[in-house]
Amino acid sequence: MGDDLYQSMVKEIENARKEMKETLYTFFKENPTEDMLNTKNENRDLMAEQEANKLISEIKIPDPHKKWIKDFKLEAYFSDITYEDLKNPTLLKELKEKGLIDKEDETSLADFGKGIKVQQSQMNFG
Repeated sequence: MGDDLYQSMVKEIENARKEMKETLYTFFKENPTEDMLNTKNENRDLMAEQEANKLISEIKIPDPHKKWIKDFKLEAYFSDITYEDLKNPTLLKELKEKGLIDKEDETSLADFGKGIKVQQSQMNFG
């Protein structure tokens, strides 16, 4: 998996460089530098390409394996949430603060909690 991820990341980095170079080339053609304006029109395309290449070569992108893949860790935590937890304003506030839920999720959880309560009461009396 690491090799596939590395290949994918390198490919995406190269695609980003290529797109950035094309964007910069277009920018310099539409907004020529002073040097470009002081030269013949037939040289402006070449100068725009050189400027774009120069800027792209100055961008330092770290090796994906060393910077992102080597020490990549994925941790997952699971816990059982009870009906009482869904009613706990402190827990809901903490989940919102950490960005795990938003206001809409909080409302959904409250509705879900009502469904659990109904189901529990049906089980107790059914």
